[in-house]
Amino acid sequence: MGNDPPDRQAENQDAAEALPELGVLFVHGIGSQKRGDTLLQCGEPLRLWLKEWLAGSRPSGSVEDFAITLSDTRLRRCEEGERASTLLSLEGRAGGSRTSRAWLLAESWWAEDFPTPSFRTLARWSLLAGPWLVQRHFLLRFVGSPPKTLAQERKEARAFVAMYVPMDDTMQYAFKIVMPFLAYVLLVARRVLAYMLAFVVGLVAQVAIALLVVLSVVPALRGIVQRIQIVLSESIGDSFALTDQPLVFDAMASRVQTDIEWLAGRCERVAVVAHSQGAAIAHAALRRSRPENVSLFVTYGAGIAKLGAVRSLDLGRAGLSFGTRLLAVLSLAASIALVLNAHPVLAIAPFLVAVGLGWLSVKLNPPDPERPGAHLGLPELGASLRWIDLFASADPVSEGSLARPPRSGLISQPVRNRGSSFSDHTTYWQNTEEFVARVSAELAREAGWTEYARLTEADRRIAAASEQARRSRTEWLTVARWVLGVVLIGVPFALGVDALARLAGTTGDIAARVPGLFSDSAQRAVQDFARGDLAGRVLGAVVAAAVVTAVSALVMFPTWRAWDNRARRALVSRRPAESGTPLGVRLAACVPLLAWIPVFFLGGPAMVVLGLLAFVCIVSFVPPEGDAAREGDAVLVVHHRDTLELREPAFRLPVRFEQSNQLGLDVSGETVWVGSGPTGELVRVDLATWQPRLLDVGERIHAVRAGPDTVWVTTDDSLVRIDPRAVADGRPGAVVGRYLLEPGLGDVVEGEAGVVWVAAERSSTVLRVNRGTGRVEAVVSVPEQPIGMIALDGDVWVLSPKSQTLSRIDPLSNTVAQALDLNAVPFGRPVVTSEAIWIYDMRGALVRVDRGTRAVTRVLRTNRPSVGGLAAHADDIWFVDGWKRRAVEVAGGERGRELDLKGRGQEIALTDSWICTVICGGAR
Repeated sequence: MGNDPPDRQAENQDAAEALPELGVLFVHGIGSQKRGDTLLQCGEPLRLWLKEWLAGSRPSGSVEDFAITLSDTRLRRCEEGERASTLLSLEGRAGGSRTSRAWLLAESWWAEDFPTPSFRTLARWSLLAGPWLVQRHFLLRFVGSPPKTLAQERKEARAFVAMYVPMDDTMQYAFKIVMPFLAYVLLVARRVLAYMLAFVVGLVAQVAIALLVVLSVVPALRGIVQRIQIVLSESIGDSFALTDQPLVFDAMASRVQTDIEWLAGRCERVAVVAHSQGAAIAHAALRRSRPENVSLFVTYGAGIAKLGAVRSLDLGRAGLSFGTRLLAVLSLAASIALVLNAHPVLAIAPFLVAVGLGWLSVKLNPPDPERPGAHLGLPELGASLRWIDLFASADPVSEGSLARPPRSGLISQPVRNRGSSFSDHTTYWQNTEEFVARVSAELAREAGWTEYARLTEADRRIAAASEQARRSRTEWLTVARWVLGVVLIGVPFALGVDALARLAGTTGDIAARVPGLFSDSAQRAVQDFARGDLAGRVLGAVVAAAVVTAVSALVMFPTWRAWDNRARRALVSRRPAESGTPLGVRLAACVPLLAWIPVFFLGGPAMVVLGLLAFVCIVSFVPPEGDAAREGDAVLVVHHRDTLELREPAFRLPVRFEQSNQLGLDVSGETVWVGSGPTGELVRVDLATWQPRLLDVGERIHAVRAGPDTVWVTTDDSLVRIDPRAVADGRPGAVVGRYLLEPGLGDVVEGEAGVVWVAAERSSTVLRVNRGTGRVEAVVSVPEQPIGMIALDGDVWVLSPKSQTLSRIDPLSNTVAQALDLNAVPFGRPVVTSEAIWIYDMRGALVRVDRGTRAVTRVLRTNRPSVGGLAAHADDIWFVDGWKRRAVEVAGGERGRELDLKGRGQEIALTDSWICTVICGGAR
């Protein structure tokens, strides 16, 4: 450095004295973490991702000759007032100029403020609150909160069938017959099954915890039992320590608050990244006091909702409810035993007792606590502070989205870790595609790292494909678990009574001979227990299930992790994700079948069970259709509106058009805009000259809305503003704005001057976005999964297929002012004429909503589910009949003129002179 020129030495000295651009504070959850553990668990995956992601960008020339280094690292031993921290620095060249970045990574370690609870306290809490929490988790996962009504269930069933119904005639009639069964019988059965599963799992958890309490009297097992209790406290019940000890919670929040202030004084900007109940503690600390330069709050697996639920729980009532349920089950078992022993009269009394206890347990069940809602507010949230909440689909701690109801500045999005209630809470940093990459991008955005932002936009298509591939991998892992579960249920039938008895006896002999496990007097008792009649069979079944589970896990999970690692390497090297499912993964999913070999020697009822299992496995071998099944070649077909004359030749679109979208076609004047699919290509076709122009948006297009001076496009998570004149002239700089909003965007529409409305399907909200700055001015909660929108008379109308409603948003109050029940499955965008709003019903009809009276009527019923487009120009209405593959004019509420599309019509739009239709699959 001493040989550098003076100006270079001055630059180096200024860089050394400058504050790091960003400070990242990692806050851990409840557990037995040591100082520095959280920094290692979070900082190392972050460093490794940045290194590999930037290394994979070298061929593109975005970042060159870079080096990521760590310095001033402190882990276990820290001086007074210091924290476990490290300085992450990046040096390199981007676009021909040198770039230098510095992030200070630190941890907030408050584990020393958390006193270890006594075994008695843990046992009491586990017996009373543990089963209730387990039951609550399964109810939330399978039923929802609040539980859906049967009417909502029937609507969703009709929507599902109409969305995915094939176009084949025979299948159409088959689905028409099956639909009532799906809408009524099957959904009622699923609802009952969900409640039964939740109750059984909660009851089994209570029995298991009681068994742990009993086993704790064995000196040799007490240490193991206590460790199991602590593990339960740290996972499903990690909220326990924060419920009844305000002093402990205050000490934790004060420690985190001090750490935030310590980091804020050493960095230009600060981001807080908190996990589990650490998120609740960090949230409380930020509500007390937030330094001005703390601008980003990231939570994952946040236990904020669970903490509120446990705090409002009446432990005595919860324990009494489960106790009465246990007595009810025992009474019912006694009644069944009496019936089997030919004493039906005596069975009446225990049966009535079981019914009464069951009713009493329902009455004693604690009420469902309210969501956090108004308690989530933070100072300047939505202004100078952004809050990103990420939660895994099966995480038992997070309990789903925090943004219900939505709040400005809070984005709550799901990720897919492994689809397991046992591992989702602890595997966030192993989810490269959806979590690590997302957190890195948010941190880079907060630090103003434009080189990284440009890099991620350039590779957005590969990242989107990798996220889809991860969803497929997670689904396969879930299927493998179900196969294993079915096998475990059938293990006792497969092995037979004699084999179970021999297995139990062998297990008892081995356990009795383990040195130091049992005393001499207890060894004989263990062997006698294992050789008992009923006890031996149960023990044999448990041992057999444990062996099958261990062998299957040793094969399935390493195979899946190897598949996951290959996908990760493909992502960082910018290679497409592996298509299909590897043969090794398919074979590993069938390893549990080896336990069923004895079934072939038993025959009879066991073969029926084996047949059911074989069916499950065959279904699991069918690869998911994925994007490839929904995308195909597309053709733009144009007919004259007056003469219906076909304009030749049909224009073959260069994009892979995505079917079942209905948002990717729009017109402005005599210009057609088409864009939908993973390639991110937007096509402009001038109907006067029949000349196309192509614009690469850079990521998957979800919706297109064309206007005279602006074309709006929504992608996976961004709103893109396009200058149509620049596209027409072929000039560069056609993309004049790209506003990052949130994942899962849908339709877009321009409202009053200066406002754009964007549907966010995942969060079930509509975002009010400033047209010039791209800033979200308001978040409006709407019925679940909004799709098409239209602006009319100053209001915004939104369609929601799941709730089958059309909602009107008042832009003055930014709330839903009216919601109309359509009794239909809406699809695509609504269109408007001078008298009514028209909506496409996937069940085979059009829905007309009178603009004056708001009366809802159905017209042109075909009684055949179908998908297709709907368009209006002035008072002229056309729609696509997917069943007959025709475009049909609506005249006086009846079918008018028709066009034979000779292919599957996907979308339709009208100009002054032309009828424009997109035909998918290249049928023409």
